[in-house]
Amino acid sequence: MTSARTDIHRPSAAEFDPADYEFVAVFDSRADWPGANDWFLQARRELLDAGWTFSGVHGGAGQCDHCGALLRYSALMKHLPTRTLIYVGETCLDNRFEMTKAEFDAARKAAALDRERQAKLTAFNALCETYPELVWATYAWNIGQAGAVYETRPRWVDEPNGEQVTAPVAGTTWAERNRKDWAISTLSDMARKARQYGSFASEKQAALLVRLVHELEAAEAETAKREAERAAKAAARVNAAIGEIGDRREFTGTVRWFDHFESNYGYTPKTCTVMILDTPEGTVKWKASNYIELEKGQQVTIKATVKEHSIYDRTEEITTVVTRGKLL
Repeated sequence: MTSARTDIHRPSAAEFDPADYEFVAVFDSRADWPGANDWFLQARRELLDAGWTFSGVHGGAGQCDHCGALLRYSALMKHLPTRTLIYVGETCLDNRFEMTKAEFDAARKAAALDRERQAKLTAFNALCETYPELVWATYAWNIGQAGAVYETRPRWVDEPNGEQVTAPVAGTTWAERNRKDWAISTLSDMARKARQYGSFASEKQAALLVRLVHELEAAEAETAKREAERAAKAAARVNAAIGEIGDRREFTGTVRWFDHFESNYGYTPKTCTVMILDTPEGTVKWKASNYIELEKGQQVTIKATVKEHSIYDRTEEITTVVTRGKLL
């Protein structure tokens, strides 16, 4: 009953002055979208933490603290003289508080958009039930970027003393290593559009999504297999330095890796060879000053002088570097 009210916010209050009120925001008491009012609740919490209190006229955002009408959209208002908060409906805000209804129009529009978003989310979740590959596709970009970390590797810098320092170098991504950039990009785009529209463009697109996901799963399995084989081989190697610096001796082992490169000796370009051998005593690296025909897995014997023992910082593998070598 309004006749029993004595608060300053009642319609009949002689001391009521619209200039004493400050608009904060509009609250939707029946929001369809989860979290739609999170920003509003945060603003209200900050006001309460700052010492503001509610007037307690009706006790909630579902009723106007000025006229008592039931509401869906409520404007939160500050009463500056008393540092109290009230909720006001659209009609009172416009007629008694002499303020615009634009915020209410915005709230109604947001509610309509929230219902549309909720419908699309429901449709998207149904798609994920029908096509489990779509869930995989929503993570495609993250999977494609896996491994794109910055690793610390040694590099030479242009300094007077030619000092070798470590510096960050970008690693390759999973998509780059497996040559699946197009597939990753396509899947990411499909997942984004399916989430945006709640459907696929066509059945052919759905079939393409399934096929690409299966291709990537096969590539991932192959990558895991190669890495497991590589790790097993590394674990089987002897990780130790061979001989003393200056020793000249024979090394017999299996060619793990090799490459050819161009180098200038005097004024004559020359094709040289670099190779890494796995021996029963440890790993050997030799840069030969001539072209050597090799195959991975080939057994070779070289006679060379121990130049240094180095440790590869990424795997902590000890390598015996040799020079002045000769293939026997």
